Amino acid sequence: MGDGHTLNRIQSYASADIGMGGHMIKNFETIACGWLFSAYNQEKPALGLKNMDNVVLYQNKAEFLKKYHTRSTSPELAKRIAAGQQHVEHNLGWNSIDKSIVGNLRRPEDYPLPLLLWRLFP
Repeated sequence: MGDGHTLNRIQSYASADIGMGGHMIKNFETIACGWLFSAYNQEKPALGLKNMDNVVLYQNKAEFLKKYHTRSTSPELAKRIAAGQQHVEHNLGWNSIDKSIVGNLRRPEDYPLPLLLWRLFP
């Protein structure tokens, strides 16, 4: 058994999820932990993740190795990319998602009249 500090020593995470059409929640959790996150480029632009800004995206093994070397030899770049934590916390956390959902809910009077009547008189 570990001493309970193993996760605190992790600084980066490379996802092995390829061809899934998007990222799994564990990937966002690693970013939220402040880890430098690398993944196969299946990014959905709406998530706001930007290659070499708050995430490291790659298309193939050669590109992954090149970017791994770049971030490994530039602590400042690695630190900046790992700051994606703020992006995830502010834009993809439950509080942000809740506000987005509530902001997109429609008031009953916004529905067309026939639909509103159907809801009133089922």
